Amino acid sequence: MHIYRINSFNLIKSLSLSLELLSSNLSYHHWRVAIIAIAIANEMELPYQRKTRLLYASLLHDIGAASSDWNSKLNLRYKNLKEKIVQKRYLEHAYRGYLLLKKSRCFRDLADIVLHHHDEWEKTKDEDISLESRILHVADRIEVSIKANEYILLQSDDIIKRICSYSGTVFQPEVIEAFVQAARKESFWLNIVERSYEKVFEKENCYYGYLPYTDTDIVDIAKLFAKIIDQYSSFTFNHSYNVSRIAVYLAQKKGFSSDELKSMIIAGLLHDIGKLSVPNSVLDNPNKLNTKDYALIRQHTYYTYRILQQIDGFGQIAEWAAYHHEHLDGSGYPFHLQADALSLGARIVAVADIAVALQENRPYRNGMDIEKTKSIIGGLVKDNKIDGSIVEILFDNFNDILDHIHQNV
Repeated sequence: MHIYRINSFNLIKSLSLSLELLSSNLSYHHWRVAIIAIAIANEMELPYQRKTRLLYASLLHDIGAASSDWNSKLNLRYKNLKEKIVQKRYLEHAYRGYLLLKKSRCFRDLADIVLHHHDEWEKTKDEDISLESRILHVADRIEVSIKANEYILLQSDDIIKRICSYSGTVFQPEVIEAFVQAARKESFWLNIVERSYEKVFEKENCYYGYLPYTDTDIVDIAKLFAKIIDQYSSFTFNHSYNVSRIAVYLAQKKGFSSDELKSMIIAGLLHDIGKLSVPNSVLDNPNKLNTKDYALIRQHTYYTYRILQQIDGFGQIAEWAAYHHEHLDGSGYPFHLQADALSLGARIVAVADIAVALQENRPYRNGMDIEKTKSIIGGLVKDNKIDGSIVEILFDNFNDILDHIHQNV
């Protein structure tokens, strides 16, 4: 596998989907903001490198809210720009996003754009805030002003009027002028809401990813998203990191190549990325899950697969990551695959996930000791749920593995 050939735009737009996950669908907020922002940037004739940063920042601008509870995320869509509590919420998630991106080697040049993407023009016009932040601010407010249940061309005039009313106060006047020019075209509005335009936009902007990422870059990005995933619930601190570490340890024992081990690192880090589709109230529920709650839980591996499979060269990683709740007898989820469809890599991640989960505290129980963990895992082998050859390696090296998870990936 050659991870270094992955196109950066393809990777970012795919991982951006994880920030859109709701209980029953995708919101596409980031994607639509990106379409709006690039349209404005084209009117302003922004240079290539700055448009690249704007595009990537648009796709990741709410990353600071990804690990927040659902109510906080949904409240970001409030439309009252002058409400003080909303302004505070905007600044908080922008700052959290800044901290996440600043620590990432690949995304640190996006950090300042995200930090200031809700700063008001009148209050900060004398500060050194980039034009990209100003454009992103306007694009974000345009997108959340669109009503889902009303035909877009019947509401466009009202949106233009409303956004323009904040020119010179909330928004930079030059950005608003560019927006008005872009918004004169019906295609501007239809592109935002028409799902078939996604492929066209992707094709038009794919050259922004001309410089691909290295293996080290991909792992760095995977670590960033693993941190977001693990922070989503107070009971999964370091879960993705530890699954990755155990999976790599087991894969080494199974003779995986250097390239395969890199893929395993990433698969372990991102195996629960679809869990951002599950409400915190379900993940942190101390009681027995009801039918609805369990249905929401069962969808998370589906979204892991659909997100990762869109990334160039991630076919194998997507399977290893997303099949961790599949069982050899076909009783797992979400695809109900049987033994012959489950590769060794997928089986390894499944065992690693169970081993880590049983050791962790959960809202309904405390973490289990080694003997209890072995008993449960042994029962799963006996019931033909997981691979006994991998479990044998796990049991033979359990103390070593527990030490290993405290080391760096």
